[in-house]
Amino acid sequence: MMGPTTRRSRIFAPLALLVLAALAWVAWNHFPGSSPAPAGRPAAAGVGGRHEVFYGPPNSLAVLPFESAAEATEDAVLGEGLAAGLLDRLAAEPGLRVTARSSSFFFRDRGGGHRIIAERLQSRHLLDGKFRREGENAILSLALFDARENREVWRQEYAADLPGLLGTLGAIGDDIVAVSPIPPGEPRPAGPAPDTQAWVQYARGLYYADPSREQDLAGAVAALESALSIDPTYAAARLELAGIWLHPAWLAAEAGGESVARAREAVQFVLDEDPAAARAWAVLSYILHQHDWDWSGAAAAGRRAAELGPGDAGVLGVAALALATVGEFAAAQELLQESVGRDPLNLGRRLRLGLLQEFRGEFDAALATYRQLLVLNPDYPGAYAYRARVKVLQGKPDSALAEAEQESDPFWRRYARILALSAQGEAAEAEPLLQEMVADSGSVAAFQLVEILAFSGAAAEAFEWLDRAYARRDPGLASVLGNRFLEALHEDARWPEWLTRLGLNAVDGFGD
Repeated sequence: MMGPTTRRSRIFAPLALLVLAALAWVAWNHFPGSSPAPAGRPAAAGVGGRHEVFYGPPNSLAVLPFESAAEATEDAVLGEGLAAGLLDRLAAEPGLRVTARSSSFFFRDRGGGHRIIAERLQSRHLLDGKFRREGENAILSLALFDARENREVWRQEYAADLPGLLGTLGAIGDDIVAVSPIPPGEPRPAGPAPDTQAWVQYARGLYYADPSREQDLAGAVAALESALSIDPTYAAARLELAGIWLHPAWLAAEAGGESVARAREAVQFVLDEDPAAARAWAVLSYILHQHDWDWSGAAAAGRRAAELGPGDAGVLGVAALALATVGEFAAAQELLQESVGRDPLNLGRRLRLGLLQEFRGEFDAALATYRQLLVLNPDYPGAYAYRARVKVLQGKPDSALAEAEQESDPFWRRYARILALSAQGEAAEAEPLLQEMVADSGSVAAFQLVEILAFSGAAAEAFEWLDRAYARRDPGLASVLGNRFLEALHEDARWPEWLTRLGLNAVDGFGD
């Protein structure tokens, strides 16, 4: 289900469009769908008036961006790059549930203190650190904090020249795993340390592309291209660059085609070098889904990505998107719930989880998911409209209209009001709103009009708008299976033809 162009990336365009968290690719965690929650403390569930605090399971850990001792931007770049590197190392540990960078790096200012941050991130443990340079030495001071026990459980300082420090990141990760609450496993083989100068440029690219500060995508591209000029085999830099090329702003500036082609080439380069690169499979899944409309191919690539990267919130989010499109809702929901648990401030992903729950008929769960989202951001576009959808499906049109009136976004407010009024049988009142929607948003909201018309019984007009949606490659068509607002179209002879046209095979149009 997609809104106008200005809303699409907030809802389904993940990467909340691409959403690959452990590396915090631009295309995964830097799109509007990944917008974090406001800084205020969220309401927590209470029992008998008592505030119930949940810090996450015992094996949960979040890595905060390391502070730099100097004001120099270069030190900040290096400190945050080291934090990202350690986060990647720890996220690959099967026994740990590591919070995605797109959520944990939001707390750069440490606002509220460690316990509040841990509660916001639903993470029992926080890894914090400071980076400084003294002559030729690069010094990293790290501390592990247990939020539930409200105490520091480990502290260590590492000093070497920068190449030496980079070379010991794997060993530092081993030290942290050794004091973390997970059973010890087989020693992890240390990968080769990246070229130092290439890594510095890569870290600069991450820094410029980080969504929790003002982004400089052009600067990020320049830095990442510089990293690849030093080391053409640097897979992480190549995938980060592919993510930027798939960013909606970049696509708009370059008219899309050339950027997508470059991203596709980058992904293939990485997969040729390493067929087990989970994030490369996830980027491929996204390209197949969003740009090729090869949804079965996207689902296959997504399954492979999730299998190879079960600890990467962004990989799981992309895989869930592809699986949901082909009607594998149970598997998609499982992946998306795990993704949300690892990236709790990714509100676009929460919205998608609620929609999946709606598609599966889990209406109360969907309402609860949207309520959690609204606790984090009361003005998140579409959240109240999505609650109104659920209330309509529950047969509560009056309550649906009340939800619609609380919607902050004008497009989604009108959309939800039309559905609610139609459910009330107030066709005369809904009609002028529908005509306004056609006039104002018909060129970019064809799929929402399909939903409204199908729900109100205007099947012929709904199929006409399906034709328009298809001609415009409306992303909403990726949410055909399971969409209960289209149920009236299922008995029409044209419906099976449409499923075949879209490459979707389902007996009843509801997937699993």
